[in-house]
Amino acid sequence: MGADTLLNLQAMLRLLVLLFLARRAQLGGRSPLSGLPSLLFLAAALTRGRMSCVTDIYMLEGPLALGGALPIACEVAGVAFWAALGRSALRKAPVAATVMVGGAMWFASHHYLNLAQNASADQLFIQAHVLELLAAFAYVSRAICLAVGREDSNGDEQDLDHPPSKGDWKSNAFIGFMHMVMTAQQAFSAYYFLTAFEPHPGHVAAGRPFCVLCIANLLQLGAFLCAAAFWAGSFVYQPDVAQSEQDVDSTADTTVIQDAVHEDESGPTVTETEEGSSDKLDSQLDEPDFKKCSLRASAGAVCQDEAM
Repeated sequence: MGADTLLNLQAMLRLLVLLFLARRAQLGGRSPLSGLPSLLFLAAALTRGRMSCVTDIYMLEGPLALGGALPIACEVAGVAFWAALGRSALRKAPVAATVMVGGAMWFASHHYLNLAQNASADQLFIQAHVLELLAAFAYVSRAICLAVGREDSNGDEQDLDHPPSKGDWKSNAFIGFMHMVMTAQQAFSAYYFLTAFEPHPGHVAAGRPFCVLCIANLLQLGAFLCAAAFWAGSFVYQPDVAQSEQDVDSTADTTVIQDAVHEDESGPTVTETEEGSSDKLDSQLDEPDFKKCSLRASAGAVCQDEAM
């Protein structure tokens, strides 16, 4: 029905992730979209929104586009969700976020098309894709940190310090489905720019924008595939879970033993006296008397010897 249908589906799938998966995955475990990835996706969405206000040459067509309004509506609807998921990165790493956004703007100013016959509008198109590439790199970096159990400084303060356990199937289901949807939506975009968006020298204003679009979308697809692979590996193989439970049990047993030794050194308590056996009490009581009788008998024998 048209090549732009792929990009329309991409916009819809991203909104699906934000509406039904991202927040649930964040509450159930640690979402890979939280923090810096969401902040960069937010910058890309705002860039596309500004581009749609400047020119309509980049508006999508096809039956799913509704005249180009539906993809723009999906981008605008996701702004609030991206902001909610990325607010922690803006508070914890504002310098890194500013440098990445500034670098994307600088790179786009050297590689852009001339479809709109407006340099600022054409640069916004490349800038959005570069920001999404940086967001994909941040996404896979955070996913790897979660898979190996390391703490991520860009994470949200509501997240746990470790990834969900293997038995937490609900949280892992949301995170796994998120990886699948993110990979699928990026596959649509990569296929579009590799096949449907044919390069033409007359459409180049500066640099190599066609190479940037193809390489950036392929790298994003590879990043999402890598994140999904690390999630699957950490979910299937988690030897540290059982080891940590054994360590907890051994620590509890050691604490109990140390408490018992401490109580023994401090002397028997009233409860221990009541619960002790009668034989032990009798032996403790009779032992001093037996020693006293032995001493008296020996002393008497000595006296008799002296008298004789």
